[in-house]
Amino acid sequence: LGLKKYDGSLRIDDYMESTITKIIQVIGEFPLHITKPDYDSNRWHTKIFRVRPLKDIKCEHLRTEYSYPPIIHANTLRANLKNYPVFYGSDQPGTSIIEYYQNYSDLNLDEKFCLSIWSIRPNTRIRVSPFIFSSLRKENPYNGISELMLKELPAKFQAVYSDEESLKKKDILEFYSEAFVRDESHVLSSILAHRYLYANHNLRTDILIYPSVQTDRMAVNFAIQPNFVDESMVLEKVYVLSAKDIVLKNGLPDCDLRFFNYGENVDNIIYWKGFDLDNPEFRKMVETDFQNRINMDNIITNKHSH
Repeated sequence: LGLKKYDGSLRIDDYMESTITKIIQVIGEFPLHITKPDYDSNRWHTKIFRVRPLKDIKCEHLRTEYSYPPIIHANTLRANLKNYPVFYGSDQPGTSIIEYYQNYSDLNLDEKFCLSIWSIRPNTRIRVSPFIFSSLRKENPYNGISELMLKELPAKFQAVYSDEESLKKKDILEFYSEAFVRDESHVLSSILAHRYLYANHNLRTDILIYPSVQTDRMAVNFAIQPNFVDESMVLEKVYVLSAKDIVLKNGLPDCDLRFFNYGENVDNIIYWKGFDLDNPEFRKMVETDFQNRINMDNIITNKHSH
């Protein structure tokens, strides 16, 4: 396509107009049909996990430290353009940890990081755009959603397009989903994400779902619109950790972790506490937060503050 990576030197409207025109001419229109405009948060049972390096945390008592980056630190990545931040998260703690390290062969396992756990407020309408069509492993729990939507799309397309055009739309949708996996430069995927997450209409996406490359599509990641984070998401806890080892088991990350301490958000105050593995309720809390993918008997703790 010959697209140039956005570096912030052009006006964003000029950049998007020129690149979108070229993309549509070569590939085809952006399918807004995939956006679910009224997904009920009461049906959204997934916690959202995010990792930040501890060394970047300046004030551990502020929620913003664990959220999306400031504008000046927002560079073009897989699902955002420079100066336009998004909240990157994952559907599993191990996925967010391995996505943070990015490079399997160069893991700094001694570096402490903060794993934050977020939820969505009850009775919230979510506009969800899943770019997961034909791009997930069959074992991925989200693959069922992908297959269901693929079955529903032809009827939606045929209400507007001819049969031939409907098939083309499906191919385009699968191509755009693959961009989040195969576009190592992030040029096309970042443009796609910006088109949805920063759209100036009432179907603007709140949460964009795309495959996790680091888990070979066995899990998914989320790119979330900052306004939605501020208005509709709740920080529940923050764990201070380091990784002893990270391996893939059945395609999913399995981490041996060192626990230092954790903060619990109660009435907008983050209370920092040490670990008490002798407390059954505490052990149950950790097992639940880490989705029972951690061996409590092997973890190492440090009860001193970070």
